[in-house]
Amino acid sequence: MSNVTASARNLVSYVELDAPMWKLDPRAKIIWVVVTIILSVSFTSPIPAFLLLLQTIVLSAILGYPIINQLVQHSKTLMFLVVFLGLLNILFASFVGGIPLFSIRLFGATFSITSGAVLYGATVTARVLTIFIAIIVLTSSTRMSHIVKSLECWGVPYRIAFLIGVTWRLIPLVAEGLEITMDSQRARGFEMDKGTFRQKLTAVQRTIKPIFILLANLTDDMSLAFVAKGLDFESRKRTSIWQPKLITRDWCVVVYSIVLLVLGFTTKLLNIWS
Repeated sequence: MSNVTASARNLVSYVELDAPMWKLDPRAKIIWVVVTIILSVSFTSPIPAFLLLLQTIVLSAILGYPIINQLVQHSKTLMFLVVFLGLLNILFASFVGGIPLFSIRLFGATFSITSGAVLYGATVTARVLTIFIAIIVLTSSTRMSHIVKSLECWGVPYRIAFLIGVTWRLIPLVAEGLEITMDSQRARGFEMDKGTFRQKLTAVQRTIKPIFILLANLTDDMSLAFVAKGLDFESRKRTSIWQPKLITRDWCVVVYSIVLLVLGFTTKLLNIWS
């Protein structure tokens, strides 16, 4: 299996382990992840952004999640996010102001690097890493069917909850189709990473069109499969062998998430971190 497909499958796959993180109610984990994401996108200072990243890693480790192994497994993706997002924001975030540090010339243009741009790039990178790690922790420690059932318990319509689960499961298929398309283009002599900027854009267009065709075919096949199996999205009485139940450890995570949210917005309102 190729690197792209393997990375996509590892990203969305569920792994069974005997640890407290796997025994938590999905609703408690969803609340924690949502709170972490909300706070991550709320702060514009690198200090709270990195503190949120640290709490995501520490809490995952405390609950028995092999966070170090997962970070090593997704090291290439994480390094891409760090390098790409960090450099991109540092180059194009001069609008945030700050003290000019130095200038760099790329692609015939001169970019002025400021202290504000460096801090902004660090904040955005920490923010994306926090969201990335939190989602990995949730999806790899929770069955997608349990997430769908938990969303139903909150009153989310079944068709929406089901759509979320199906969309997440389609990620490996889309990645596999993308890789097959790229290999096919290379076999025809079209190199994806060579040539001028215009030629690279043309190569991207040759890749996007087959992907849309793949998605259309997948949608058509899934629709026929749902009809053949008699799936009724309008039915209000659905049964499930697994039923979510909040116990003491789940409530501890919920209370922790609420306290984290309150502390986060309190520090933001008091402007503790500028």
